[in-house]
Amino acid sequence: MALPRRIVGALMGLILLSMCTLFLCLNLDTAEGLTSSHPSAISTALTVIASAKGSLSAGGVGSGTPVNAEDDANATASTASSTVGNYFASTTNSTVGSDSSPPGSTSSNETTVEPVAQKLAYMLYATNAITACNALIMAKNIRRLGTPASIDIVVLVGASLPEHKRAALVAGGLIVVVPWLQRNAPHDTWIESLTKLRIFEERGYERVIYLDSDAWLHRNLDHLFHLGEAVFWAPRAYYQDQPFIGSTLLVLAPSNRLFRQLEQAVLDHPREEWYDMDVLNVVWRDMYGMLPNHYVFLNSEINSDRTFGFETPEERINHTYVHHFSMMDNGKYGKPWRMNRFNVERKPEWHPLFYKLFDLYWASQDEFCGGIM
Repeated sequence: MALPRRIVGALMGLILLSMCTLFLCLNLDTAEGLTSSHPSAISTALTVIASAKGSLSAGGVGSGTPVNAEDDANATASTASSTVGNYFASTTNSTVGSDSSPPGSTSSNETTVEPVAQKLAYMLYATNAITACNALIMAKNIRRLGTPASIDIVVLVGASLPEHKRAALVAGGLIVVVPWLQRNAPHDTWIESLTKLRIFEERGYERVIYLDSDAWLHRNLDHLFHLGEAVFWAPRAYYQDQPFIGSTLLVLAPSNRLFRQLEQAVLDHPREEWYDMDVLNVVWRDMYGMLPNHYVFLNSEINSDRTFGFETPEERINHTYVHHFSMMDNGKYGKPWRMNRFNVERKPEWHPLFYKLFDLYWASQDEFCGGIM
């Protein structure tokens, strides 16, 4: 005697769930980026199976509730697939702190990782016309590289930034926030630096990727939203004595408690020349996660023979995510907004990308910053 379709469909869904769980249990220790320290994957899958069993007894088989068995089975299978997929999406990047296995080469339009039931945002910072223009250019590049509209781009602006410049940022697709400015810092140089650290304050986002705007973004960074737990993640500042991280790129889960720690550290510290990068390295020296060196590289060192585990400097260049505009030792050719674009001495021994970054910036400045400059 043939079983009713809804019973067959429900049983098929349960079998699929069991197979997914078995696969996860057998492969947990070998799955990319996972170790035995992640037993929650098994618990998650078992919870889904228990839920499915409950639905079979409560609302499916044996109940008077009308159920389309085929649709119900498809929905159950979809839940199992989504649960297993979401677990891997949220953990496979938690081992980014090593240079031993650099990511493969990807195009500038690499596929973004969709947010997994989280409110996510990129955050930028602007205090004047130049940094506002840079923030707008960065935001345009973030979208160009595939970040979906479901991920906000927020810019923290200084209170002195005129209203019409803020309006230009809003028109460019950014969410403008004017944070409370720290006025009682012991030294004037700390005021804006501490204000920048307000990216750690809670604003309704579960994960934030912060970027300094005086940089050029080459590759999509959305995968960093799914890094493992750490107070924050940042790339190694390879140009400093180690261990030391830079603050050009930060990945964090905003927390008012953590921000209060930063605020107190700044107010208590006796040194005048102490900026946001110094604060982060001192306060949380043993608590941050470190990204590989090639995530952020100084544009002034493009010709460097550093390889960071790649075969050649050229391969390192092709895998760099962000080039940070920085001054050379002689004070020249650092930040394009401080240069005369019509009087640039182009030396043939320099890598073509060195000058191309300037050209890209100037073209974007002309295209996007008319309402700001």
